[in-house]
Amino acid sequence: MRTATGRWALAIVVGLGLLTGSGPAGATPLFTPTAAGLRTAGGAARGLAGVRRLHLDRRVLRHLRTRTTAILERFPLGDGSRGTLHLHRFMPFAADARIEVMHRGGARRLRPPDAVYFSGTLAGDPHSRAILIAGRHHVHGLVARDGDVFPFGPDGAGAHRTYSIRR
Repeated sequence: MRTATGRWALAIVVGLGLLTGSGPAGATPLFTPTAAGLRTAGGAARGLAGVRRLHLDRRVLRHLRTRTTAILERFPLGDGSRGTLHLHRFMPFAADARIEVMHRGGARRLRPPDAVYFSGTLAGDPHSRAILIAGRHHVHGLVARDGDVFPFGPDGAGAHRTYSIRR
């Protein structure tokens, strides 16, 4: 009986965790800064105050794409700080939206991108703004706080980066 009770208790804890928004998207960070660390003004491209290389946890990404809300803890920003993002899913395209590219020969229809869109804020800062677009294999977006902007996304080398744009 002790084993059956333990299994039920574990099932209830896991179920409550999924209902409250914790679980893989909250427990494990979506991005982890790599050993390359933070480069500041001297080593960053012109106009940037910092550049940080990131490792994307693809398991967390897969889970995130299934959510309608998410809390991403320890989210790295381009200035070396971290924050907790509170995100809500939104749909930028109506269900019956048509995307067409016009060419000389006429219109060519495109499918909407295979992406999940979130907007939100940094915890404790209701004036901050965040947008996160979760594709199948990559994530991009930005966080804005107190006039600073921290874009993030894939780089040309197949990794992800976050930047700190100078004011």
